[in-house]
This record gives sequence, C-alpha cells and structure tokens, in this order.
Amino acid sequence: MKKILALTSLLLTFAGSAFAASDLATHVPSDSGAAIYGGSTSTIAQNATNPVVKLSTGVKAIVNFDTAQPITYSLTTKHSKGSKIFGTANDSTAIYWFPKPAGDLVVGDVGAQSDNAAYTGGGWTTY
Repeated sequence: MKKILALTSLLLTFAGSAFAASDLATHVPSDSGAAIYGGSTSTIAQNATNPVVKLSTGVKAIVNFDTAQPITYSLTTKHSKGSKIFGTANDSTAIYWFPKPAGDLVVGDVGAQSDNAAYTGGGWTTY
C-alpha cells in the first residue's frame, strides 16, 4: 500500500508531464516492473533516460490519458499476488480500490476514462 501511495504522489507531482515508455500506452496494461518516463512534450518523454517512476516487480499499471491533452490521466495498479486493484486520477484526491483475487491487471478491470470516472460504479470504494 505504501508503494502505491508513493507512486500516486509522484505521479500527481508531475501532473503537467506527458507520459511515454515503450511498453506504456493509454489503456494498455504495462509490463511488470515497467518504468514511466515524463517530460513536457511527448518527444522529451520518449527520449528521457531517467524514469519518473519504476513499478515494483509483480506490479502492473494501466494509465489512461488523453493523447491530445496528456495532463489528464487515471492510473490503476495491481500486484499479481495482491487481492486489490488501486487507482486514482488527476482530478481526484481519493484513492480508489476494488477487490480482485491474485492475478494480473487486465483492461477490463478499469474504465477507459482519463479522469476519476474510470472508478465510478462497479464496486469501487475510496479510502
């Protein structure tokens, strides 16, 4: 949980950044342990050498962002051995969670919206 909160805090700090990585596209689950790079433009983010965040081994993420306006995003994470999915968005101060048995994070686990609407309905709870 502490790692998820730290990841969320770091991403909220860089809310004005564009996200890019070879294995990170909007509404596509990342690889386990993926790195997330940031920059003021997509080109800068793609050429960045130091990640803004690196996910722990076993943790996958789905970041939904509007490619025309990358300052809006929702971020969902899950550890393959964990029993909860966690998420937040740039327009929310809440951390949302949803119970799910151990296993990978998949596209159907979260809505495609790039704001907190990704976590409305379907049993999501807030801390």
